[in-house]
Amino acid sequence: MRTGHSSSLASLIACFVVLAVGTPACIFDADSCGNNVLSELPSPDASRRAVLFVRNCGATTRFSTQLALISSGRSLPNEGGNVFVAETGYEPTGVDDSGRPAVAVQWVSADELRVTYAEGIRVFRKELELAGVGISYVTFNP
Repeated sequence: MRTGHSSSLASLIACFVVLAVGTPACIFDADSCGNNVLSELPSPDASRRAVLFVRNCGATTRFSTQLALISSGRSLPNEGGNVFVAETGYEPTGVDDSGRPAVAVQWVSADELRVTYAEGIRVFRKELELAGVGISYVTFNP
């Protein structure tokens, strides 16, 4: 049996199921996506960075605002955020002047990060801890 073909077909079917329920991202190949960095914040001890970026995976998906926590010497990989992922819903509530979800990031200490985001945006990922860094979330009403 040709497992590569079967696995591709299974991925394609799963993708259509995911798209049908409105989940934002059906990715066959990470190379078809791109990240546009909005801001990079080094931690107080300079050992890591919080990178806020917009991820675009083409015409069939919405742009999403994402946050990744990476080591200082590393470049942002072409993959989704490992801390926070959000997008606007069908009604553009909680967006900034450019139409992106309103999100701000602040280091509280070398091992604590605070993410502030607008009520009304759709949040798909919200980690509370990653690599020894505690992550807290605050919402605001725009």
